[in-house]
Amino acid sequence: MGLDGVEIVMGWEAAFGIEIPDSVAVSLRTASDAIDYIYTQVSTANQSSCVSRRAFVAVRQALLSELSLTRQAIHPSSRVRTLLPDADPRDAWRRIGMRANLPYWPSLPILGPGPTIREVTQELVSRIPGRFAPINGAWSCSEVREVVRAIIVEESGIPSTFPDGALLHDELGIN
Repeated sequence: MGLDGVEIVMGWEAAFGIEIPDSVAVSLRTASDAIDYIYTQVSTANQSSCVSRRAFVAVRQALLSELSLTRQAIHPSSRVRTLLPDADPRDAWRRIGMRANLPYWPSLPILGPGPTIREVTQELVSRIPGRFAPINGAWSCSEVREVVRAIIVEESGIPSTFPDGALLHDELGIN
């Protein structure tokens, strides 16, 4: 297992508060393998829930509390830069991050259109998944899947459209 694979496994361990033995880590050949294994290791819940929805709500609430926006103006496909004031968008984004009161807040690129709200929530889920975990600590299978995939995308830089059954090493090029 190469450095990318080690980083991904370490991300999963941190996100779910578990330890994945090396002997198991090398057998996790697909995202499906990882999802299935991790789901057996965490406290589970039967209800369907969505980690990214909780992250989206946190971002939206911070935007609403800092800017004069309506809830309808903030949706997953909104570009962050279009929601910020023209005068000093980076300072406004920093203040919004402080309002969100999260242990991590993504930076806003100096140039270009910047991320969408969906991309911001995906980054938050991959960086601080425990912050959006269920309050009772029980994970649904869909939540485990969402976090496993977010960490793969964040650590490897591959597009988020890969199938769960794709071989991480052979098909996706993750060492």
